[in-house]
Amino acid sequence: MYEDEVIVPPHFQAECCSTLTRLVIREPDRLTFVDALGYLTTLEALPLRIEQHPNLYVSSLEEIATRRLNPVMIYDMIYLKLAEALSLPFWIGDTEFYRALRPAPPWVHLFASPLSHNP
Repeated sequence: MYEDEVIVPPHFQAECCSTLTRLVIREPDRLTFVDALGYLTTLEALPLRIEQHPNLYVSSLEEIATRRLNPVMIYDMIYLKLAEALSLPFWIGDTEFYRALRPAPPWVHLFASPLSHNP
């Protein structure tokens, strides 16, 4: 049903915009405003499937509280809970979040990425 689709929660584009804006302000040598606009234009053209699921945000916050995770990890948890609700594999490049899930469910996978935190 979801083969070859990129499925994201409703806040995905706002989260990307926030991240790019923060980089433009904090690290203008790394990312210019023009570059950020280009990335956002590309993002808006991608064939994303925006998927809302009942109780997505509540279940994510409950999981953060139950596992006593850093509240900053709420965004990662939302993606994880969406994958869980849709019975899909979840791939993440954030080593810190992956380690915080120990033991990670078998459908959660870590991949190496230049953006990953150091193991």
